[in-house]
Amino acid sequence: MVNFNPNQFLPNRPFSVLVLDNTGNVILKEVYQINPKHRDGSLYKSQWTIKNQEEAAVFGWALEHDSHSGKYYWGVFLNRGVCRVLGQTAKRQDSKIARFECSSQPRIWHGYPVDYVNNPQNNCPHRTVLYKWVNLSIITKSQISKLLGGMGWKD
Repeated sequence: MVNFNPNQFLPNRPFSVLVLDNTGNVILKEVYQINPKHRDGSLYKSQWTIKNQEEAAVFGWALEHDSHSGKYYWGVFLNRGVCRVLGQTAKRQDSKIARFECSSQPRIWHGYPVDYVNNPQNNCPHRTVLYKWVNLSIITKSQISKLLGGMGWKD
């Protein structure tokens, strides 16, 4: 279970994201900050199309489901169990995957939609994360092959 503090999700205002076990004990705590560069319509940056609170929830989902490889967390936006578009790439193509990065000092995470069609080598989660998503029924094995091959993620 993921818990946020506070309830307002404003750009440039860090907030805590807590992952709790079934008894309410904190098992992971991170700090997240919405980056306004990914919400201001900039032509050179990918842009979120979901609400600020939903962006935070995608990060919380990535933490809760241990969707990390290397120094990144990877997340998807689920609505009624279906993976939905969460933003657009800098080339204004729909994206269903977000990457989350962390600054070193202070330790604060931020994220953005990734361009897995034009740059699958750098903008796709590692296979270990994708196979976790297969086990969660987020993506199929055949969709993974297409995604890693630069053909995108089509339902």
